Amino acid sequence: MFFVEDAQCWRKFTKWNQSGYTVERVNEDLVFLPARPSQYLKRLLLQNEVFGDQIEFVGVQASGYHLRIVTEQPHIVGRAPDWEEMERLLAAQHGLRRLRVPPMGHYRSFSFLRGALGCFDVHPANCVVAEEGTIVPIDFVMVNFGEAEACGLADLVEYGS
Repeated sequence: MFFVEDAQCWRKFTKWNQSGYTVERVNEDLVFLPARPSQYLKRLLLQNEVFGDQIEFVGVQASGYHLRIVTEQPHIVGRAPDWEEMERLLAAQHGLRRLRVPPMGHYRSFSFLRGALGCFDVHPANCVVAEEGTIVPIDFVMVNFGEAEACGLADLVEYGS
C-alpha cells in the first residue's frame, strides 16, 4: 500500500496470488478463510455500499505467473480510535454489535453483526475517526450472510453491546 500524492488516495495491493480473506459459516462455526477473487471484489463493493467508501478496482498486476489485485481509495483525514471508542462509535453510528467469537484476522480483532451483515478483522488500524467525529471503516472483512447462514448468529452478540 502506498499514498498517491496527486490523487490524494491510497493504492492497495493484495498479496501475490491471494485475494484477501472471507468468513464462511460451517455448521455452527464461523471460519476465516482465504477469499477467491470474486469474493474479495464483492467485499469491496459491500464496503462501498454499507459505509459509503469509494474503493475502486484499478486492475490486476502481473509478474510472471504471479497476480495481485490493485485498488484505490480516497484518503480520509482523521485519527485511529482506541478500542472502546471504536466499539462505541460502530454501535452508535452503524448499528454494529460485537460478536463473542475468537479474533478473525488481526490477532486482537473484533467481529460485529448487524442483521445478516458480518464485519470481521475489526481493529483500530482498520478505522479512522474523521474530523467531524464519524467513524469510517477502512478494511473490514465483510460478509452478507444469507438468511439461513445468519440464523443463530444473533445468539453470539455480546451482552450490553
